[in-house]
Amino acid sequence: METIRWNVEELGRRPVSRLPTILVAAFRGWNDAAESASQAVKTLRDWSGARTLGIFDPERYFDFQAVRPELSVRDGVLRTTSYPSITIYGGTISEREIILVEGPEPSLSWPLFCDEIVTLADVFDASLVVTMGALLAEVPHSRPVAITGGSSLDLLGTFPALSGTYTGPAGIVSTILDTCQQRQLPALSIWGAVPSYVHEAPNPKVTLALLDSLQEASGLTLPDQSGIYTQLRLAAASWEERVSNSVAEHDQAQRYVRQLEEGYDQRLEDASTSGQAIAEAFEDFLQNRPDLFGETERPDRGNPFLDDDQD
Repeated sequence: METIRWNVEELGRRPVSRLPTILVAAFRGWNDAAESASQAVKTLRDWSGARTLGIFDPERYFDFQAVRPELSVRDGVLRTTSYPSITIYGGTISEREIILVEGPEPSLSWPLFCDEIVTLADVFDASLVVTMGALLAEVPHSRPVAITGGSSLDLLGTFPALSGTYTGPAGIVSTILDTCQQRQLPALSIWGAVPSYVHEAPNPKVTLALLDSLQEASGLTLPDQSGIYTQLRLAAASWEERVSNSVAEHDQAQRYVRQLEEGYDQRLEDASTSGQAIAEAFEDFLQNRPDLFGETERPDRGNPFLDDDQD
């Protein structure tokens, strides 16, 4: 792990833990519409009481003409120069260790960086890597956030939202997923859809949806003892109300959002109809194949896909 500058003092304070560990990463920039994913990781930082364990060497991963350092000048005097950095944090949530990686998307040496992420997971004995992202999409703000993504073969089929299909440019979160796949490390990539007509940061509704999906997909439980989850839900509801009020002031915006809502609802209806059609086709198949049961006539055993009396 030659490209990581460790915080040796903080590492020395960390107790030896046998808790199961998960690594979660998000990167600002192309992968992070409305900063939804990076805000999700920052929320996890607050939740877990995470502390800085180290940073990736910025000289290895950044083109400083593309991601420029920031200067602080006060009273005409240069005070500080801050270089872009990707930081590693460590904390605990609900009897699980959590390693967090957050910062700008690296602009150089992606294969090396992805290898370092997988090695980082190995060092902390993480059983799962989760990357989070957000993309602009033609979706309405007034409906549940659309979640898509992918997984390594180890987790294929465990989280239906991650069954998306995509061909096109890749971000660092996707290449990390690919490297995890090659190294046989279970990994998920979870993406939230941000309405393209209201993409200003922050977007607490998408951040909340990403965190909800993280819980569902990974089994991580995010308690609300400190009220962070409640605050985020209130912020998401307030955000949606503000956008709805703004849309209501413009006829053209109302028509556009109504079209998006109708399209969203139609896709849900089509998906439901498609699922029913598959179940009916399966029922017909079984009825016409008594040989599957070793009988001349198929016994009436009911169909778990169609039986309304099933619990």
